[in-house]
Amino acid sequence: MSKLLVLTLLCAVSLPASAIYKCTSGTQITYSDTACINGSGSTLQTGDTLSAETAQDARQRLTADKAELNRLRNGRKKEEASEERAHEKYARTATAKRKRCVALEQRQRWAREDAATAGKKAMAKAHSKAQRAAEKYALECGK
Repeated sequence: MSKLLVLTLLCAVSLPASAIYKCTSGTQITYSDTACINGSGSTLQTGDTLSAETAQDARQRLTADKAELNRLRNGRKKEEASEERAHEKYARTATAKRKRCVALEQRQRWAREDAATAGKKAMAKAHSKAQRAAEKYALECGK
């Protein structure tokens, strides 16, 4: 996407350029939009000599690049919205699980307290209830 954006900007910037100068300094060649410092160089292209066909082609490429850029932006927005919905769903699920685990832990604690204070006749039943509460907590909360 960044290549497309750079290409679009280069097309937009290069159209109004008045001239491109090819400067030589020893064996090194540089290109600039200003005249060469030492006066040695040549003009490669002037803005006035652009043909109507070249300008039209550049406009068409720019329009196509803008359309592609908009398509990519819309796709990115859709992906971001989808990721945000998935994140929110995960957060809701995690919160619900934490609440369930807290409730199960509380039931387990109460069942242990009941088993500790139960009389001789009810002790087996209370101990069994506490054991089941502990198993359910371990199963759902993994602790």
